[in-house]
Amino acid sequence: MTVGQLRVVGWLGVAAAAVFTVAFLLDPTPPTAGAPASAVLAHIATTGAADRAAAFLFALSAAGLVAFIAGVRAWFENISSAPRWWGTAMFGGSILAGASLVVTSALFFLLSSHAPANGEVAAYLNDAINYGFVFAGFGVLVTVGFLAASMVTTGGPLALMGRIGVAVTMVQPLFLASTFFASGPLVAGGVATIIGFGFTGIFILLTAISVLLFARLMSAAARQS
Repeated sequence: MTVGQLRVVGWLGVAAAAVFTVAFLLDPTPPTAGAPASAVLAHIATTGAADRAAAFLFALSAAGLVAFIAGVRAWFENISSAPRWWGTAMFGGSILAGASLVVTSALFFLLSSHAPANGEVAAYLNDAINYGFVFAGFGVLVTVGFLAASMVTTGGPLALMGRIGVAVTMVQPLFLASTFFASGPLVAGGVATIIGFGFTGIFILLTAISVLLFARLMSAAARQS
């Protein structure tokens, strides 16, 4: 992979993380799973426009994630001793996570654009959205897990990032377990969901920055040779 290509990969990761962050900040506290219909309808009435923008940006960040992981996979084929199928699993996990985010974002956009007259329908869609975001964590678990494992096998500076990725991977089961709680911090869409996505976003961002730093080092080495 050339320096220019590596830079593109790095900036794709930075962009995906930035877009996801903006989407979250547009509406950081939507109704969680199990929220009453009245709360869902009241939220739509006050934040509908922001939610539509957030839904669009969540889907855009999912597309960026898939492109970023595809580039990282190609790079690791040259620098990592990990089995090639690890890269395939990592890429496949990103597709699973990305597809889940896009579908859920479409439902999010629908709910914020056309609030159902029946509040129970709105509450049902709100639950589907919250569970959809959480279930994207299955793809995240595979992506981050194999990305971290591949980093560890490099044996260089990326190995430290890989260890951070292992810690992020260990958080994901707690994030996924939130689907079984109807209230409290572990409810889908609550604190556990925010932590799961937040840690993942930070790890993707740090990985993207690492890619850009390696591209800079490669460029400096090429100028000196």
